[in-house]
Amino acid sequence: MTTLSNSTLPHVRTDVATYFQERNLVTLNSLLLNKYVQLGRGVYSRWSGGYYEEMFGGAGGQILYLPGSGNWATDLTVDWLRQRDPYADLSFTDYSVVTALAATSLPHTIARHHGDGARRTIPGQGRWCAF
Repeated sequence: MTTLSNSTLPHVRTDVATYFQERNLVTLNSLLLNKYVQLGRGVYSRWSGGYYEEMFGGAGGQILYLPGSGNWATDLTVDWLRQRDPYADLSFTDYSVVTALAATSLPHTIARHHGDGARRTIPGQGRWCAF
């Protein structure tokens, strides 16, 4: 990527070329500390802080509810993020944002063909507290 953005909107992802042009050969792409806690029966949390990726760092958390049956889950994730300075690995720009995402995960099924020609449907499995 070599094209720089001339947009008048806040440069959130449009400056990605700058991050790859201006970085040294050795960079700190991410450094993230996570703490996982079970708050109660079927209620889990994740608390995070650090450099999330090349362009953003910050702090946030996730609350996940997974009922006893485990057939579905719902969660809320909130993060305060600050854009990293493309010219200095450990510095930030003035741009910051709070993001929030609520999601519900439902079960799915996978159809598999067996050697005997029969097709059987089995429950699928997902990752619940993925980041």
